[in-house]
Amino acid sequence: MSFFDDTKNAGLLLWIGGILMIIAGILAIIAPFITDGMKDYEMLKKIGYAVIGVGSLIAAIVYFKLGQDIKAGSYSKFQVLSMFIAAVAYASLVSGIVGGIGYCIAGEFTNGIVDIVVGVIIWLILTWANGKINDGNETAMDKIIWIVLLIIFLLGFIGGVFGGIGILGISLITAIASIVEGILYLILLVYVINTRSEFGI
Repeated sequence: MSFFDDTKNAGLLLWIGGILMIIAGILAIIAPFITDGMKDYEMLKKIGYAVIGVGSLIAAIVYFKLGQDIKAGSYSKFQVLSMFIAAVAYASLVSGIVGGIGYCIAGEFTNGIVDIVVGVIIWLILTWANGKINDGNETAMDKIIWIVLLIIFLLGFIGGVFGGIGILGISLITAIASIVEGILYLILLVYVINTRSEFGI
C-alpha cells in the first residue's frame, strides 16, 4: 500500500499539524503579555489579542482531534475529504467568532465584525457543500465543488510547502507546520482526483 493509499497517513499529518498549531496557539495567547512589541499596549488590548489566540488554539484542537480519529480509524478517501471539510467549517466558525470577540475587546471593532462574518460565511458554505456531496445525487453542482476542491488543495500544497520553506529561518515551528500542511493538501489533492467518480466525474 502506497503512502497516498493509506488514509491513516492523512490522519498522522493532521495530528502532527494539530500539535504544532496548538503550540502556536498557546504562544499567540501569551505573546501579548511578554513580547516587547506589545509591552506598551493597554491591558484590554492585550487581553483582546490573547482571546484571538484562544480562537486559533480551539481550531488547532479541532484539527488535532480529527487527525487522531482518522489515524486510529478506518476511513475511505471520500470519508476523509468529507471529515476534513466539516472540520474546516467548524474551526472557521469557532475561530472566527472567538477571534472577532477578541478584536472587539481590543477595540478593533471593524476587524472583529469582519472576522465573525467571514467565519460564519465559510461555515455556511462548507457545511452546505459537504451536505451536497453526501446527498447521494450527482449533479452539476457536485462537479463544480470537485473543481473548487481541486484548486483549493493544489494552492494549499504549493502555498504550504513553499511558504514554509520561505520562513524556515524566521519561525521554525510555523515553517514546519506550513510544510506539513502543504503535504496534507497534496494527499487531499490525490484523494479528490481518486474519488472523482463520487462527484459524478
